[in-house]
Amino acid sequence: MGASALNEFRLVGGTALTLYLGHRIFDDVDLFTDNREVPILELKSILAKDYKCRIKDEYIDFLEGNCFGFSCNDKKIRYDIQIKSTKFIDPPQHIDGIRLASLRDIAISKL
Repeated sequence: MGASALNEFRLVGGTALTLYLGHRIFDDVDLFTDNREVPILELKSILAKDYKCRIKDEYIDFLEGNCFGFSCNDKKIRYDIQIKSTKFIDPPQHIDGIRLASLRDIAISKL
């Protein structure tokens, strides 16, 4: 996640588990941050320019945060960009240059 607007985010959920365990194929990307100020316009621009994504749908879920659906490279991939109000317990982990939540933080988020 080299783009500056993505530096505050961590890959979480089943997709992050897939990087740890290699147990399945994923079709969504869940990015969480504990930063309350998310540069939404910059994120949209980066995803459109650098990753060839176009906005498919956009909505705000008041329980989960800001959520955006994107279609990238003509493949249906869902990006859920969410603002988390709590801090992560562990520092971010890095696999192949990707920032992701620790296994413990993923487990806690699933409770």
